[in-house]
Amino acid sequence: MKIAIVVALISIFQIYHQAAASALSLLHFGLTNFQLSLISATFPLGKLVGTLSVVSLYKSFTNRHCLDFNAHLLFAGCALQLLPSYIFFCLGRFIAGIGVGIGFVSAPICIKDMTSYHERPKIFFLAAVIFSGSAVFSSILPFFKGIHYMTFCFLMTLPSFGACVLYYKYRDLYIEPIKEEFEDEYVESMSTYVLFNPRFLAYTLMVINATIGVPVILSYSSVIFNHLNIPPHKSAVLSMLYPLVQVFCLYVASQMDKSVTRRMMVIVGFGICLAAFFALMLTQAFSTLDASPEFKAMASAFWFIILAGIMAVPCNSGLCIISELFTSRYALFRGVAYSRAIFWFLSAVITSTFLPMLDAGSLFTALLPSFVISLICYVYICMLLPDDLEHRGVLGSPIASSYGALNIMY
Repeated sequence: MKIAIVVALISIFQIYHQAAASALSLLHFGLTNFQLSLISATFPLGKLVGTLSVVSLYKSFTNRHCLDFNAHLLFAGCALQLLPSYIFFCLGRFIAGIGVGIGFVSAPICIKDMTSYHERPKIFFLAAVIFSGSAVFSSILPFFKGIHYMTFCFLMTLPSFGACVLYYKYRDLYIEPIKEEFEDEYVESMSTYVLFNPRFLAYTLMVINATIGVPVILSYSSVIFNHLNIPPHKSAVLSMLYPLVQVFCLYVASQMDKSVTRRMMVIVGFGICLAAFFALMLTQAFSTLDASPEFKAMASAFWFIILAGIMAVPCNSGLCIISELFTSRYALFRGVAYSRAIFWFLSAVITSTFLPMLDAGSLFTALLPSFVISLICYVYICMLLPDDLEHRGVLGSPIASSYGALNIMY
């Protein structure tokens, strides 16, 4: 349990760096939208590079070595961010992102190594609470009005330094299984049709994670609230509220009866998120509400917080499912790494283009592409997730051995 928390702190918790642009936009350091977009994009770009490199690293090193690289690069990147220059801040975020990208692949595999099938959802939910806690931390920073830029950089990197120190102290608690031989090219037993193989499902789960709003909400929650004509101080409060709603939703989900399966968490959870997303888009598109801007702002903020709060449950359950999809350890490494790479790539694209689209159009037009892609992915997920997902996991059978909720492969 302790090592699972520690590896979550050097990987999942570090997602709070993604919210730097949201905090900086409220602290008025004189940064332009282009600079905010660059700050927001450099971290996921670093994570993309780290995620793409982790498979090659694992061929030469162990998973614990990969976690070491995570901690070393995170420490170095945060140290670089303390230098008094906007360029160094971006460069440091990129280097830290490389480390976190490695950790986002290695940490779930470490958790799988150290837990049983029945224990795993609890650990993943704990990791999700840590994820939401990181958003709470980043949302607190805008309340420090009048702080110096260097003070902001120090506060932004302090938790990362602490997480690295904890990892260096407890890293020996991770007992890794003996490394298996690498096959030249892994092939899942039931991947005759590319559309229904485990990697495609992992990719689809990561695409809907990105497009349902995770990177936009982390990076620009305060900007969105400001765009809704909500005052800056209220925007800061609302940006701190949605992570608390996430923690509440995760707690409720963790207390549900065991008859509520992971598949149900994903299908029902993303269904509710899409309904809230649609309600937000509809509220923005309704011109009749323009006569009452305060009501329109309140309604939009309500649906935004519902979307941001509930998405933690299906996103987290999807990550737990991905850890069960593959029949070998190396296949798991590749599947997790490449699906994560897709998520980071989409995060970089979405966060770097969101502000220009918002300035050129409206919140509706800025969110519309993400909504459409999320809806398409949701239909695929409903088809792809096996009906007997939980039963196969309990028996220890590879989920890939009978794929497609409609048994379409047969």
